[in-house]
Amino acid sequence: MSNLQTPVAKFDSMCTLPNGATYVTVGPLYYRYSNIAQTSPDAGYPLTIKSHFISAGLTGMEAFYEGFDSMCLFPNGKLYITKGGQYARFTWDGLHLTLEKGPLSIAERWPSLPLEFQSGIDTMSLLGNDKIYFTKGNQYVRYTHGPGVHDITMDPGYPQAISAASWGITAAYSDFLAGFDAVALASNGKTYVSKNGQYIRYSDIDAFVIDPGYPLTLQNGWGV
Repeated sequence: MSNLQTPVAKFDSMCTLPNGATYVTVGPLYYRYSNIAQTSPDAGYPLTIKSHFISAGLTGMEAFYEGFDSMCLFPNGKLYITKGGQYARFTWDGLHLTLEKGPLSIAERWPSLPLEFQSGIDTMSLLGNDKIYFTKGNQYVRYTHGPGVHDITMDPGYPQAISAASWGITAAYSDFLAGFDAVALASNGKTYVSKNGQYIRYSDIDAFVIDPGYPLTLQNGWGV
């Protein structure tokens, strides 16, 4: 079980890397789940983001030591992490992250994003349908990744509201209607969405239908 004395109030970000492990950040700490079926983090976790960045020789990342707003592995194999109005891009060699670019301005580098997203992004996620989703408050945008490494285009008709018409979220999931804390596609092909100490799960690749029996608490489902 987690070595925290009290249950985690919320996840800040989630992402599954090519090694199959799902990583979760909570403030300045991060957890690793090597198998998504685990009901508690790997032994020895949490660790601090700062210690990992320093041990990896990453410089200029001090603004990220206290936590991430979102993180996502894009189809180009690059890991993107955001904090406030900044983002950084990393490569992954199977063991270590290497800083490739950043911190950079979201507003300057992603000008197609709606203005409210440019000051900070709540969640980023690549789902099983190969679409990339950004959320901010109760709004979300969807992107399609093209053949080029940096070719990413917002789909027509966005932003849209998080609702039953999109994420299958009705009044019964009122906390989630206001927005998400973290979203990740896990190695089991299921999408996990957390909000305020709870989470829901989707088995369909478009995240339209919430699996029966949810929401569950982070403490019961993730052991934190």
